[in-house]
Formats: sequence, structure tokens, C-alpha cells
Amino acid sequence: MTVLALALVLAAALAHATWNLLLKRSGRPLIYTWNICVAGTLVTLPFAAYYLSRTEISPTGWGFFAGTAIIHAFYFVLLAQAYEHGDLSIVYPLARGVGVALTPIGAVLILGEHISIPQGLGIAGIVAGLLILQIPPNLSRHTLAAQFRPAAGLIFAAVTGMTIATYSLWDKVGVSHVPPLMYVSGAFLGPALAMSWLLRRRIDEFLQAWQAFPVTMAAGAALSPLAYSLALVALTITQVSEVAPLREVGVVIGTVLGIVVLGERSPGPRIGGATVIALGAIVLAYSSIAA
Repeated sequence: MTVLALALVLAAALAHATWNLLLKRSGRPLIYTWNICVAGTLVTLPFAAYYLSRTEISPTGWGFFAGTAIIHAFYFVLLAQAYEHGDLSIVYPLARGVGVALTPIGAVLILGEHISIPQGLGIAGIVAGLLILQIPPNLSRHTLAAQFRPAAGLIFAAVTGMTIATYSLWDKVGVSHVPPLMYVSGAFLGPALAMSWLLRRRIDEFLQAWQAFPVTMAAGAALSPLAYSLALVALTITQVSEVAPLREVGVVIGTVLGIVVLGERSPGPRIGGATVIALGAIVLAYSSIAA
């Protein structure tokens, strides 16, 4: 992994953690996600039109474009449902953790990529940190039961993680057929169309949210396409098995944002999990650059 790729992935992680924080804080996950997808479509379509006028896309490329639109429609709807039923500190690490655990396995089995032993240790560290983040501050049978009681949130988060692994692998191949800044529009166009149909009777709520929280709505609309665009560019210059795990540094950033911005408590498991994730990311980044 080059220094440029590392910088792109870390910037994507920061943007991603921030819009997830805003999503949970909004109190209206479906409406806020709908806003992100519609705004992301409006922002990215001009770039898509520009590249389309100068690049001939093959049928295979159009297939990948359509595929990412469909996969991301599931991703955004599932993510919104996860935040509707679960806490940020549970949904975000679990969804990202499932994604990061499955992506390198799929990269090796499907794309024929190779992972060195140090890279594997870095990935394992990130996954271990994500699991540590799930431990309640006062560990006991009662607190464990309370932690995992909202089954709907856990299920939606886990399935969301599966879609993360799916689009990570799909997009690694897709960006070799379609320019990244055109390709990214599919990730918002598909969900925008799907959610516009699903929420067609809640347009009033959409407009009210913009009137009540214009800065938050605008920030989320800008940060989501920015995060995904940066990640796609990184995919064009390095392996998906390196990009996907390193993006999980966003979990650490999200933890810090939760403490500083939302005034959340800072129990031992959160600090410990964040530290393990950071160490795993450093090992992964160092071994990737050295390779």
C-alpha cells in the first residue's frame, strides 16, 4: 500500500464515521439515509455525465454499475433499519466488523489476492478490537443479556456487514471497468430510487427534517459520497484486502466522536477495543507499505 492510498483510506474512514454519527444523532435514520442517497445522487451524477461523454463503457461495466446500485440499495436500507433498532456503539462496530472479517476471505477465494502473515495479523487485530468494543463496561450475565437484547438491531447490523463485504469485492472489479467518479453515482442512484419508492408517503417528514436540521442534513449529504469516492479511488491503486480492513479505523474515530460530541461515557472496553483496532491498523498499514 502506498502512502497516497493510506491517506485516501484514512480520510474515507473519517468521513464515514462522521456521517454515521450524524445518522444516529438525527433520530430519523430512514429519512436521513434517504436524504444522503438523494443528495449523493445529485452530487455524483454530473461527474458520471462528464465521464460518460468521454468514455465508452462496456456492457460488463454497465453490469457492474447496475450491480453496485442494487447492492447499495440493500446496504442503505438495512443500515437505516439497524440504527432504528440499535445503538451506534453496537450497530457501527458490528456491521463494519462483519464486513472486514468477510472481505479478505472473499478476496482470497474469489479474486485470487494474497495476504501475508503480518497483514493477516493486522486484520485479526482489527477484528479482535471490534469484538472487544461489544463488551459492556460492567461485565456480568445481566449486562450481557441487556447488551444483546435488541435482536432486531443486531440482525440488521450483521446483514448490513454482509452487504459491506459484498460491495467491497464487487466494486474492486467494477472500478476496473468504470471510472471511479462515475461508478460512485451508482452507489447512490440505486438506493435513492429504492428509498424514494419506499418512503413516497413520507415526503413531508423529509422536508421537515431539512427545515429543522439543515446543517446536519447537508453535512451528511456531502460526507457520504466523499467517503465512498475516496475509498473507490484507493481501490484503483491497492488491494481490496488492504483497503477494507484499514477503513475500520473509522470505528476508533466514531468512538472519539461519540465521547467528545455526544458526551458518551468512555468505559474500558471502548478504549481497549479502539487501541487494539489502532494497533491492528498500524501493523496492516506497515506490512502493506513494506510489501
